[in-house]
Amino acid sequence: MNGLWTDRSYPLAPAYTRIAEENYGAMVRSLDLGRQPEESRLVINREVAVATENRIKNILPEGSVPPDTAFVITSAIYFNGAWESPFSRAATKEQNFTLSPTKMIREPMMQYTYHEAELRYRETTLFQALEHPYKISSRRGSLLIRHFTRQSSM
Repeated sequence: MNGLWTDRSYPLAPAYTRIAEENYGAMVRSLDLGRQPEESRLVINREVAVATENRIKNILPEGSVPPDTAFVITSAIYFNGAWESPFSRAATKEQNFTLSPTKMIREPMMQYTYHEAELRYRETTLFQALEHPYKISSRRGSLLIRHFTRQSSM
């Protein structure tokens, strides 16, 4: 579900809206992000939940849309495919998950040992990337994780 959500005080050009809708399948909506950030966040979460059949219900957590927000971009997919080397449920452990430079939560994390799978991995100063092949396909899934710095924000 691709979405472009703008504050009413920043209208998009009709041509831009048309391109986003026709070429990228984006839902383009104008909300009162500045005066009603929490209500706008709930609208976005509802639309994403509907589009993903309630598999993604809270793409924007509480407090993630401050009143000075002019634009929100969402891109939500739910993947339910088989991996070539599945993760072991027994190896899943609760670990820290970083939401932002200042906020961390505990979440279940899937793990592999080196012998279970050989995956392609790359790390730079900007991101980490992991490539994981699907079971019955020549396609591969890639996961990019952006590094947070003091200058960057969510």
